Amino acid sequence: MEVNGDGLRLLQMYVSVNWETTMRTIEFAEKYGFHGLAITVDAQVLGVRRKEKLYQFDSSQFKFPILEEIGRGTKNMGHERKEYLKNRDLGLTWETIEKIRKITKLKIVLKGVLHHEDAKMATQYCDAIW
Repeated sequence: MEVNGDGLRLLQMYVSVNWETTMRTIEFAEKYGFHGLAITVDAQVLGVRRKEKLYQFDSSQFKFPILEEIGRGTKNMGHERKEYLKNRDLGLTWETIEKIRKITKLKIVLKGVLHHEDAKMATQYCDAIW
């Protein structure tokens, strides 16, 4: 995979119920020079993607090199977007974010913090909120 440009690069990710997949995602970000992880925390229920339905968009027709690399040799991890999303961890805790902090030096951005109390707590666990 080729990385172009020298701008700030964040890898948007979901924490997986399969910790090996989460680790491979973090390793991917480190390997390809990302500056941080944008961990999605508001995806317990996926939104309705009206435009995808309207235009009959089917992501299975596209290759996702990141999913192929992360999924290689991993149990229950396919190479399709739907499979990746199906395995997201719906029970994220502050301990999960703390565990990620301990295994990487990448910046951690929490994407989708919705409540002001969580935003206050997030200052103890991450570098930014998006």
